[in-house]
Amino acid sequence: DYYSDFGSAAKPKFALAYKPFNDLTFRISYSESFVAPSLPQLFTTSGLPAETSVVDPKNPTAGAITTLALTSGNPHLKPENAYMYYAGVIWSPGSTDPDHSPLGWANGFSAYFNWFQLDQHQVFGVLTPQNIVDLGAAAPPGNTVVRNAQGTITEITNTYLNLGDSRSEGIETGFTYNSKEYSWGKIDLE
Repeated sequence: DYYSDFGSAAKPKFALAYKPFNDLTFRISYSESFVAPSLPQLFTTSGLPAETSVVDPKNPTAGAITTLALTSGNPHLKPENAYMYYAGVIWSPGSTDPDHSPLGWANGFSAYFNWFQLDQHQVFGVLTPQNIVDLGAAAPPGNTVVRNAQGTITEITNTYLNLGDSRSEGIETGFTYNSKEYSWGKIDLE
């Protein structure tokens, strides 16, 4: 892939399927991907306005106040990178020759087990206006709180940032059963 504002990237994918015998299949894969920041995420300078409610830690007794929040771009934003790992197994007993298989009674049955893990790096997004107010002077560059002469918040600016890393993983299991067509009908279970 090539992006005029980002550059180029080549991300591989490898996959392997192995059948030790016809009724059993093992699958594994590894892939990489990226997400280039959009033009607004990079170059919005005037800020996209929205109203928001925040609680000012300098005056918490006032409760939630409504103020203006501006979201602006960040030309130093790096692309997100992701790495995906997958492993799975499918068992379909007697599927290749149901008439001669000792497991022919299970023809139409299939069970599966899948595992995956997704590691994302340099995930981009924005801090919430409340996060920026709570952080105050410790907020990352480009994330500011503007106050009037009385000390009331009048505007919050948040900037797109590379927020960090994320990991998602999971397991999926299940089965399907599709019977032969009989004079009375057919059974499909999932």
